[in-house]
Amino acid sequence: MLSKALRKQLIEQKMWERALERKKDSNSSQTWRRTRDMAKLAITDLSLLVSTLPEDKRSELFTAELSEKLFKALLKTEDAAIVADIIHEGLLVFEYGYSRLEGKKALREPAIRILREADAICSAMAEKVSARDTIRSLAEDNLLMLHGRKRSRSRQETLKKQSLKS
Repeated sequence: MLSKALRKQLIEQKMWERALERKKDSNSSQTWRRTRDMAKLAITDLSLLVSTLPEDKRSELFTAELSEKLFKALLKTEDAAIVADIIHEGLLVFEYGYSRLEGKKALREPAIRILREADAICSAMAEKVSARDTIRSLAEDNLLMLHGRKRSRSRQETLKKQSLKS
């Protein structure tokens, strides 16, 4: 999906913008659109493969090592909603597995209750992080706006003083 040159720069630079600078990309927005579209298609294709391959072929393609690499990368993002969604989906899988246990009601019900509580905690944490990020972003926007007003006022004052001197 990624060109060899871009993959090399991403591995070395660890940041999209720096990698494009080092690669001397002449049209970074086009590169981003193309990469984004290919990534979306690749994710869709992987989802299709997971749901249609027989177990033996699926286990060859989706190894624990590759899955771990993908999930660790996703969980390291600063997007709390992505992390909460991954945890939610994982907990649903475990809940489904526990609900199918025959004759183990004493184990099943407490385990399912704990999984649901963990899911609620993750969702609440994601909402708090999202709210904090929104507040931080608004505060930064206000500071920039205030700074812009101060610069504008000082520029106006300078122009006034210059016109009075003339």
